[in-house]
Amino acid sequence: MSRSRVELTTMLLGVCLLGVALSQERRVSSDGGGEPSLYFVTNPEDQKAVEGQPVRLRCEAEPRADVTYSWKMDGQALAPSPRRHQVDGHLVISRLDRLLDSGSFVCVAMNRRTGSSIESSPAKLNVQSLKLATTTTTATHSGNGAAASLFARCRATAAIAAAAAAAAIRISESSVQLQQPKPAPMIRANGRVELRCHVDGSGELKYEWFKNSHSVQIGPGDSRVEKRRNLLVINAAKPEDNGVYHCLGRNEAGASPHAHTLPLIVPSNETAVLKRAPERSVVRRGEPASFSCVFENVDNIQWFLEDKGPLETDDERIVMDNGTLLIMRVHDGHKGYYTCHGIRADTAQIYGAELQIAYLKNLTETSFEPALNEQLAVVGEGQELQVSCLPPGGLPQPRVFWRDQQGRIISDSGPVRVQDDTLIVAKAKPGVDEGNYTCVAENLAGATEMTVHIAVSWPAELLSSPQPVEVAEDEGAKFTCTFKAMPAPITRVRWLKDDEPLRGMPRYKQLHEPEGGSASLVFKSVHAGDKGRYACEILTLGQQRPVRSQPAALTVKEKLKFSPEPVNRRLEFNSTAKISCKAQGSTAPTLRWSKVGSSELPKHVQDLNGTLHFSGVLESDKGNYTCVASNSQGEISHTIKIDVVIGPKFTIRPENVTATEGQAAWLHCAAEGDPKPAIQWDKDSRMNSLDADRFVLMPNGSLYVKEVYLSDEGKYGCTAGNSGGLKREEVHLSVRGTT
Repeated sequence: MSRSRVELTTMLLGVCLLGVALSQERRVSSDGGGEPSLYFVTNPEDQKAVEGQPVRLRCEAEPRADVTYSWKMDGQALAPSPRRHQVDGHLVISRLDRLLDSGSFVCVAMNRRTGSSIESSPAKLNVQSLKLATTTTTATHSGNGAAASLFARCRATAAIAAAAAAAAIRISESSVQLQQPKPAPMIRANGRVELRCHVDGSGELKYEWFKNSHSVQIGPGDSRVEKRRNLLVINAAKPEDNGVYHCLGRNEAGASPHAHTLPLIVPSNETAVLKRAPERSVVRRGEPASFSCVFENVDNIQWFLEDKGPLETDDERIVMDNGTLLIMRVHDGHKGYYTCHGIRADTAQIYGAELQIAYLKNLTETSFEPALNEQLAVVGEGQELQVSCLPPGGLPQPRVFWRDQQGRIISDSGPVRVQDDTLIVAKAKPGVDEGNYTCVAENLAGATEMTVHIAVSWPAELLSSPQPVEVAEDEGAKFTCTFKAMPAPITRVRWLKDDEPLRGMPRYKQLHEPEGGSASLVFKSVHAGDKGRYACEILTLGQQRPVRSQPAALTVKEKLKFSPEPVNRRLEFNSTAKISCKAQGSTAPTLRWSKVGSSELPKHVQDLNGTLHFSGVLESDKGNYTCVASNSQGEISHTIKIDVVIGPKFTIRPENVTATEGQAAWLHCAAEGDPKPAIQWDKDSRMNSLDADRFVLMPNGSLYVKEVYLSDEGKYGCTAGNSGGLKREEVHLSVRGTT
């Protein structure tokens, strides 16, 4: 099956709603040991995607400790493929294949300790594609053996080809077939000709037709030429219809590049008749290229390159008398669409083909599937490894093969074999299958290669688990485990707290030395929240199950401290207020408040379990207050400052005012409070909307309008504010116009 695919830019990813997931999941009850039941927090969802693009099916279960994931497709365990890999519980398919990936997917979550498992609700993956059209049809004319010529992409489809090349993904090809009459020699002038565009694809297909690289256009009222789905129907065919035809098919997956074309020959005694059509030519830069074009009943044959011509013999090309065009050393200026014109009297029969220069892009790190880190592929001992080498862009299509450690080409059979550009190592053996394997891509332009190092891994062996640690808060702590394992990056170590992976925090660092067989977790300064059970987990590439140590407890002796420290407060006069003081330590501390300079708290102030209750704040409540926390560890204290503020109170309330256009006006407003309130005016509830040249805010709070405009009419607000709060009054300014 061809590996050519198109990568489009759109990728639909399922976003799973928790409520739906919980309603659809199928749970397995906990066992008698009291293990909590597994349940899905993220279920995979149905997705519609395009062949060649990536997709991710999401799956996540709780509780996460000791959970492993696997996937089923259509009820069967998912077959291994370099295109598919798991990231935690999620299934990532790097390059969709419609035949291999369309189906119903189910995520299976299993608790390693209990063996209980659950299956997610099924998710259907619908893959749209344009499949490779493998049928090739030619129209042969009796007596001359002429065949339907092949030519590559023309100007009309260059943008599509460029987009496909940029994405490094290829799409399928289309072919033109003679539907009727059959065989081709039965074509007659004024007869009916039907050309069929063959593209095998899913979804709704739309078709485009081209003649000699130009789009076939049907004028208004022209019934002689018709487009019927994938058919191009020419009624009463004429020699003017002759030329090389190709087609394109489009669907949601994109457009199919054309490959198989058809030269239409409607014979006439009045025109030259084609016997051999020019064929597409792909050559190496600097090498010669030639086009042959044979007519009978022809007076002269002329050649054109795009719109340049007729071409003549010069230092770079030779136009022969028999209709052959020879280009001696091809360079970029020679690329393009060539047409030969069979001239007879004042008629011309035109047939074309394209000249292209062979090229080959380099293999890169992204050429391998699955993606490899530093070209390292790791497989567990006795397991199977699959690594695909994606053909790079090139013309002609590059051929891919693999070489083994000794440089020998790997065949398609045996324990180490290649199938569809995929290197397969079955039942990997240490020391036998390890080494450097080279992917080679070659075509007419040359060859490119890249090496993959294959390592066969074995399970890590835990030598010692971390030991329990008891420290005082703010002191340092260290856990260490030792093991026997393969070197990095094949082996890596992570630390877990209470069965969950540690997230990055600046207070600790993880020191891993896989080569030395040790890993440490070092705390610079332990916090009370760090207490818990810590374990190291050794993960080895190619091994399904990590090796986990026994957990070690971190016990933190908390110091006596405020949590948090009380802060300075401003209390509004005559209000009810509370000020809390909280502390913690190795044992619950006792809390008490006192006012600095006083032997006891006022009667309207109560100290209840470390919280000051003010029942009607007085100005005399200003001052410094100290909270004292004590337990068996000792005693700590913290002092705060309490201010008493009096909220704003209007002493002059603004009133409605009527003013005359062009004259001055006053809007009066005054307020008192402690601290002294600030006053601000607004118009129609919009701050800073007053014209500063005409509106003046006086020190006493009044608003003076130097000259009143008709547009000044509206609602004006006076806002007085201090740390005790805000007060606002709104009035209306009416403006009388002058007569």
